[in-house]
Amino acid sequence: MKKTLTRLVVVEQLGCDLSVPASLYKDSLKQAAFGTMTAPCLIQSSEREEIQISAELMTKLQIPFAHMMHPIIVNETIHLGPLIGVLSAGFTGSLLRPIGKRSLHLAKLLSTASITGGLPFIFGTHHINWETGTINGYFYEESGWTQH
Repeated sequence: MKKTLTRLVVVEQLGCDLSVPASLYKDSLKQAAFGTMTAPCLIQSSEREEIQISAELMTKLQIPFAHMMHPIIVNETIHLGPLIGVLSAGFTGSLLRPIGKRSLHLAKLLSTASITGGLPFIFGTHHINWETGTINGYFYEESGWTQH
């Protein structure tokens, strides 16, 4: 298992599903994962020091946006992430301040985690879809709060 902070870049016409730096590549890689989502894919080695992902695989894995990641390889799977969820209550329904007065404090917290390569978000129990194993949470980006 190797941990490296690597930029994820979306490429429309890639020729494969995922292109990883040669230092991360293994012939045995057969699928990619993000959170609870996994997808079989074609993975190639690259001389670039970034992970290039096809838009189609990005959608399949439900990755909300390109970001710095800590890819981890376990057996035949490259795990992109980590995805870090913070459970909270008191959601307002507003994208300006999704959890009221605590929104600014949590924006600072999420921004710090984001710099280290995590993909942090906040959510409430009502954002969880138990049938699909997904969460429609709030991410803090440069432009403000977004829900994915």
